[in-house]
Amino acid sequence: MLIDIHCHLEGVLAFDRERFFKQNGKIGAVSMTKASALELIRLKQQYSDQIYLFLGIHPEKDVSKQEIQAVIDLIYQHRHLLSGIGEIGIPFFLLRRENRARKTPY
Repeated sequence: MLIDIHCHLEGVLAFDRERFFKQNGKIGAVSMTKASALELIRLKQQYSDQIYLFLGIHPEKDVSKQEIQAVIDLIYQHRHLLSGIGEIGIPFFLLRRENRARKTPY
């Protein structure tokens, strides 16, 4: 059995997804945006026993407050399908940028 614990499954070609699931693979699928959340919900409904679904917004995505609220609404609406909340990590790229700015001499 194949298991992946963090994958942006909506970006995987349909052919490769089908092959993975035919081998009884299980996967932790994590959304990055509202569009990917909707696609992953559809896939979870199709492969309910093989996908562990995590919804959220990737910290590096530049999204509106409306999109954030839409994903929160999807989380509440589909909570029975979820294994957890995903992509809530610290955007380290911003921290590195801020640290470089602080180290600049006057």
